[in-house]
Amino acid sequence: MTVGVSQGFRRLVEGADQIAAAHPEDFLIQLGETDYHPENADSVDILPPKEHNNLFREATLVVGHAGTGTLLTAMQNDTRLVLFPRNSECDEVFDDHQIHHVNGWSDQLNLTVTHSIEDLESVVHSPEKVPNLSDEMSGELTESIGQIIKEEVNNGGGRI
Repeated sequence: MTVGVSQGFRRLVEGADQIAAAHPEDFLIQLGETDYHPENADSVDILPPKEHNNLFREATLVVGHAGTGTLLTAMQNDTRLVLFPRNSECDEVFDDHQIHHVNGWSDQLNLTVTHSIEDLESVVHSPEKVPNLSDEMSGELTESIGQIIKEEVNNGGGRI
């Protein structure tokens, strides 16, 4: 599981730790700036890029915040990815740009997106239902990102 490196994501890390307690698979959580340290899963603050890519390639399933880098890394490594966007109502981010982005991307890319720990747990227990993302999808993602940027500009701003 990865939360990115620029800020923590306590709700996701705590939730993944709870899921790891009841799940037979190995869990590795990249914490970034998160101030919670899991009790039921291995964790690292940040992984070097080569190791990060190798783990994406080898993982049965990757759970990640809804960052563009996470999505592109999953595509480059033919990874099953579940996106869990930060939510402004939970004080995880100042606006819902991640939710807006995954809504735009999922329409075109058949992404698996969850917004609650309960939903995430059911997906983790059935990873075979999550489609692999592939590098061939990156053109579609680029097109989708371009459309989202146009909408942001036309609507007067917001975080891209």
